[in-house]
Amino acid sequence: MGIFGGLASAATSAANKTKNLAETTKLNISINGKEGDIRDIYTKIGEALYLKSREGTEADFDAFFGKIDALKDEIAEIRLKILKIKNIVLCANCNAENNGESKFCASCGATITVPEPQAAEPQAEGAALCTACRSPLLPGAKFCGSCGNKND
Repeated sequence: MGIFGGLASAATSAANKTKNLAETTKLNISINGKEGDIRDIYTKIGEALYLKSREGTEADFDAFFGKIDALKDEIAEIRLKILKIKNIVLCANCNAENNGESKFCASCGATITVPEPQAAEPQAEGAALCTACRSPLLPGAKFCGSCGNKND
């Protein structure tokens, strides 16, 4: 029975890994689509600016900026889901990726504190977002864990 129990456990583990890989791939495809949407909006901003300059037409840049910010917020949410699927936590001190069970950062040695699930949501009131990519920042983070941008 021990051999069959081990085989069943290995099969279950393989199935879970396959499911996680498929879900992560799906989420990454979603991120790529949203990043493409952002590039399209940047193009529209350029066109609107050109028309405003040449023809004196009005352009509502705030609407474009709002769409970009919303897409970046969605991307940040998806990135958090990917980290959760991969069982990865970011070090609050250096933003290094660590195994979800780690108590200390493998990169800098700082104590890893796992945020409460509600606090990890990018829409949480008062949550800091990266000025470049709008990914959520961990408390006290100087650099964005997603894009590496220095945030003051």
